[in-house]
Amino acid sequence: MLVSSNVSKGFSSEQGRALLDLFEGLERPRQYSGINGVAVVGAAEPLPLVGWYAVAEVPVSALTERTSQTLFILFSFAILFLLILSYEVYAFQRYLFAPLSVFVQRIKEFGDGNYGTRVVLSVKNEFLLLAATVNAMAANIEKQSSTNIEKLKATVTDLDRSGRLLIRRDLELTRANE
Repeated sequence: MLVSSNVSKGFSSEQGRALLDLFEGLERPRQYSGINGVAVVGAAEPLPLVGWYAVAEVPVSALTERTSQTLFILFSFAILFLLILSYEVYAFQRYLFAPLSVFVQRIKEFGDGNYGTRVVLSVKNEFLLLAATVNAMAANIEKQSSTNIEKLKATVTDLDRSGRLLIRRDLELTRANE
């Protein structure tokens, strides 16, 4: 619209002057109520050759509509991202961190000499194969250690028997020499 301080089409000169006073000395663009009481954003620029002002107005609703749509899309993507992120955290916990914590606990038990403990997992991935391998290794170690313990017990029993026999023979020799 064009506004003059003298006469303007669609404005009385007082309305035109009031509109120009609104823009004077203030930042541009400026938000105000337009002709029909609608919130608008406008700016006025002087046209020096004719003494008029060019006033450009855009309803605030037209400016914020696109921003609202963009914010809706942005929030939708943010929610989608958070859902995917929460699933990934759940998947890492279930399929990676939980099996690793079971392995750490069982390996500590193996280190303490409890070869009867086994790794039991509910996931079906590479960890299950690793658990089967660790369990087979633990079974072999348990079998070898029990075999070694049995051999050691038999050796101790034989040594005890041999020691008693030596003591008895020594006693017999001592009596015979007396």
